[in-house]
Amino acid sequence: MRTVLSERGQVVIPKDIRELLGLKKGTVLDVTVQDKKVILKPLATSVKVKHWQELRGLLKGKYTSKQFLKEREKDRKLEQWK
Repeated sequence: MRTVLSERGQVVIPKDIRELLGLKKGTVLDVTVQDKKVILKPLATSVKVKHWQELRGLLKGKYTSKQFLKEREKDRKLEQWK
């Protein structure tokens, strides 16, 4: 399959591939380069976000940046085992 890079640097992942991988709007992708290839990997996230407004105030209160970093590290470890 082929896709085209837009003027703004955006790429559309074909619908067949999105469905195969279960990618939905808002899925966070890790982007890396390896041997002149762009690799996109979906990241496991524990927070489902429909709109950016839902993130406002997320880190207020008892949820500290240290806890957030711990969760992110746990997500990264889970991704390595997939």
